[in-house]
Amino acid sequence: MIDLTLVKSATSLSTNKTYQIDSVLYYYLHSDGTTAHPQYIFRPLRGQRKKVDLKLNSQKLLRHCYEVPGMPVKSEVTSEVAQMKLF
Repeated sequence: MIDLTLVKSATSLSTNKTYQIDSVLYYYLHSDGTTAHPQYIFRPLRGQRKKVDLKLNSQKLLRHCYEVPGMPVKSEVTSEVAQMKLF
């Protein structure tokens, strides 16, 4: 079982870490909005059921966002194509 760490402040967010929000794995993209009302943008990892970016305000970030330790984001896309003959 992986020990998840609750995010305690928005300053600890990193683009190199993986986060779990409502049982879906995301990585952090950037913050948006004003300084009074910031919004934090997350994108789901490849292979997750959700495909849409997620916007969280600061209160939802502190309640729902967990850091997954030991799981770095792999941004490299490897495309290996295997062709098979049918006949």
